[in-house]
Amino acid sequence: MDNRICAQLYNIRDFCQTKEGLDGSLAKLQKIGYKTVQISGVGADITAEEIKEITDKYGMEIMLTHTPAARYENDIDGVIKDHHTMNCKIAGLGGTDQATRSSEGIKRFVEKYSKIADKLYENGLVFAYHNHAFDFVKLSDGKTLIDYIIENTDPEKFKIVADLYWSAFAGVDPVKFLKKLGDRAIVCHYKDLKCKPDNTVTMCEVGQGNLDWDEIIEFNRKSKTVCAAVELDVSERDQFESYEMSYNFLKTKGFI
Repeated sequence: MDNRICAQLYNIRDFCQTKEGLDGSLAKLQKIGYKTVQISGVGADITAEEIKEITDKYGMEIMLTHTPAARYENDIDGVIKDHHTMNCKIAGLGGTDQATRSSEGIKRFVEKYSKIADKLYENGLVFAYHNHAFDFVKLSDGKTLIDYIIENTDPEKFKIVADLYWSAFAGVDPVKFLKKLGDRAIVCHYKDLKCKPDNTVTMCEVGQGNLDWDEIIEFNRKSKTVCAAVELDVSERDQFESYEMSYNFLKTKGFI
């Protein structure tokens, strides 16, 4: 696994809706020490050329994206062109809608996105689906949505962005989940799960919660996971402070 720590820009989406906002945000991330990014939640009016210009300015590599479903389904050629422009090899999808959460729905999703994954692969890219807790919902046959995806897609063309918080939230041990995915886990999203005094759980910075990061990181280092991306959908503090806390913790585990 790449030892550079990746910043998932969805965390700071509100600050990245303009070219100027994206530039200022990456300046802050570079100051913290981040060297790679995931493009997600960035303003739709910012072009791939502008994104590449800004990431180059700060010496950052674009490891992957989360690209909206509508673009995959209606503008696949544009998606391919943009990824080539950004020199980004992993084209991700952040999740599915409610319509997929049934036996018939997940079947339709797999059929549609297998064709999309084929097209991306033919053009030097790889598709990667990001899991949530709902992907562990069991269908009538006892298998989960993520089971169906794994068993009915091409492992070379259809990868997974393994969100370890959401697997833990769903009651599935993150390392057990990673073992099930095997080489499909092309990227891992790192965010922690914290138990609160009122018996609820919440997201928190990596190393500030209850996940066993030594075990997770040890497994990732032996796997074919490309990188770890720090993600925190919501935070109890300033998002850039949260980025720094996660970064500093991961530095103690051998990341740079």
